[in-house]
Amino acid sequence: MAQGNILVGGAGASSASGSTSVQINHLSVGRISGGAIVERSVPTELGQGEHINLELNITDFSTTRRIVDVINGRFAPGTAAAIDGRLIQVRAPDLADERVTFLSQIESLEVTPAQTSAKVVVNARTGSVVMNQTVMVDSFAVAHGNLTVVVSSEPLISQPSPFSPQGQTVQAERTQIEIRATRAASPW
Repeated sequence: MAQGNILVGGAGASSASGSTSVQINHLSVGRISGGAIVERSVPTELGQGEHINLELNITDFSTTRRIVDVINGRFAPGTAAAIDGRLIQVRAPDLADERVTFLSQIESLEVTPAQTSAKVVVNARTGSVVMNQTVMVDSFAVAHGNLTVVVSSEPLISQPSPFSPQGQTVQAERTQIEIRATRAASPW
């Protein structure tokens, strides 16, 4: 069952007296964003077979390998096996109560996901730019109309106090971001 605003991607036209009809896309298909209500439970096969399958949302071979390693490190070696970059097959206990306990232990394991590659998406229509946390920005300057953005960095050296027995000289970066918006000249 669903409720909410329906977004329909189709268009339609027809004629009552003639056989004229125009249809673009599917008129009987729509999307209700976030409006679904589950009224009946979906059957789960928790108690069948000797294996359970864990499936990642996104194919990632590195994260899949890390999950398998963590499960096999916590339980017996060979408990988990990677089928592909998205599916992990885990040998589970036969009894339903033991299986629930086993799954709760797997659910509580800490896994550090692999770092994703840097990704930048530019929407030319709206002018928005979206990037993930792996994107590194080097020094740059951008000017558009009356707006100027400048990002620069300079090395920052930190030295230990004189005669310090365990001190080390450390280099870091100090990033400076400058945004300037000049007022447009008045035509009067």
